[in-house]
This record gives sequence, structure tokens and C-alpha cells, in this order.
Amino acid sequence: MVGGVILSHEELDLEWVELIMNALDMGLSEEEIRSFLDESTQSIPH
Repeated sequence: MVGGVILSHEELDLEWVELIMNALDMGLSEEEIRSFLDESTQSIPH
């Protein structure tokens, strides 16, 4: 759920793509993004 809205897997994937593209546009490197994503997924309980 994002902002009170339940997203489908496809919508969620598109949102991640948009976030990653924005991060690249802001000058973050692919390595920095991967590191952040690795850290983020470790902190989310499964």
C-alpha cells in the first residue's frame, strides 16, 4: 500500500522504475542505487 492506495504488481514495478530513473537523473550511480535497494530490502520483514 502506497499513500493509502493498493497497487498491483505491475503498478508497483512501474513506480520502482520511475523512482530509479529519477535517482539516476539526480546523479546517483547505479552502484549507489543497488546498495540502497539491498539495504532497504533487508530491513523489510517478509
